[in-house]
Amino acid sequence: MFSPMEQAPAIDKQPTGLSAKQVQAVYALAAGASRKATAKALGMEPHTLTRWGQLPAFRALLGQVTASIEADSLYAVKVQRLKALDTLSDLMDEQHPAQVRLSAARAALDLPTPALTPVEDANALFEGVMKHFKKQEEAHGIGPKH
Repeated sequence: MFSPMEQAPAIDKQPTGLSAKQVQAVYALAAGASRKATAKALGMEPHTLTRWGQLPAFRALLGQVTASIEADSLYAVKVQRLKALDTLSDLMDEQHPAQVRLSAARAALDLPTPALTPVEDANALFEGVMKHFKKQEEAHGIGPKH
């Protein structure tokens, strides 16, 4: 079973004076573990986490890690969405039966419109899209030859 404690990266230097346990707690909480589960995994009482949650450095790191996890998740969803759209596009080719093309078209039209990408994520999204299309070109033997 997934354990946020195992997912926390090794930290050589503790950010802003936080202890190793505090950093582990931040990563566990940001990954979605409850306070009770985090406290138990770290061998402490939940009220200790509540007290740590009042520390500005703890709150700041928790906000940064949570935002990073959310951004990574959103990016992964966007990349998978592009792959799904590629697949649907391939299914709409003339070589497929009309029913398959119609189903693919309906599925593509039923996809929700994605939210606008914040400016700070635009470059990362663009790079991801370009990598995806480059892989597609290489897989199909098209594109510029180097």
